[in-house]
Amino acid sequence: MAIKPKSYFYPVLSPLSSDYASDVVFSIEIQPKIVDGPSRNQLAIGYEVTLNSAPLVDFIIDKRAVLALDFYCGDTMYRELFRVAELKGEIQLPAAAIKGKLEIQAFIVVVDSDMPFTLEKISSEYKSNSFELEIGVPLAIAASVSVPIDFALSSIKEMVKIMLEAERDKNSYAIDLTSEQIVVYMGTNAHTVWNSMYNDDSQKPTLFVSVLKDCVAAVVEALARNTADVEFAWMEYFKEWIAEQNHKLPSDDASFSDVNELSLEILGKRGYERVIANAN
Repeated sequence: MAIKPKSYFYPVLSPLSSDYASDVVFSIEIQPKIVDGPSRNQLAIGYEVTLNSAPLVDFIIDKRAVLALDFYCGDTMYRELFRVAELKGEIQLPAAAIKGKLEIQAFIVVVDSDMPFTLEKISSEYKSNSFELEIGVPLAIAASVSVPIDFALSSIKEMVKIMLEAERDKNSYAIDLTSEQIVVYMGTNAHTVWNSMYNDDSQKPTLFVSVLKDCVAAVVEALARNTADVEFAWMEYFKEWIAEQNHKLPSDDASFSDVNELSLEILGKRGYERVIANAN
């Protein structure tokens, strides 16, 4: 949620004002990534702040001011203010805290008002460059950055939609790659077993070498054969997921064995390795 324009009696470095010379910059760049884990519903935010005002940098170093990052997600009503010590770093958010769109805004805020604040390269409209400021007022406000997180944070359960199809053979299932989700149509026995295993932490990893492995294989095959349209929400996610593990898509004429082997490798840490860990 971006801060609305507001007038202050002192200079505030912000794209919303002309209080500083045009070459004085305070901005933030964001790089989100998924925290590795079984649910893949946790986000880490890499940030890098650009600040070329020497006095403002010194105020942060001298602990007269702090750099604060405001995180807000309207879809989940999550909001948290982080005080950070460095201009570059990473913040790990709570699991399942973000869905849809994340808005981030950076501030520099006064925390020590014992002495006046002397500023440089401010507008000539100010008669002095020294100001008595109260604790909690902003010295700088960066432009809000909006990060879409529509699919990257989906858990496996959200990515794969399981549907009971009574008319299907009771022991079988079929996979359909739709634009938003990977839909698995299951017969009655298959559906019963899925529910039983998914709700049992000791058996759940087995799904990553069976049903969920087949889902990944269907996606890998579609990507390799270029049959996955750009409108598919999961396409970029899976490409990044494969690249993060240093795997490459097979050729468009890859055999079933090649596709199956890559799918097992991609899910290895959540499949057989987890099964073995549970057994031990």
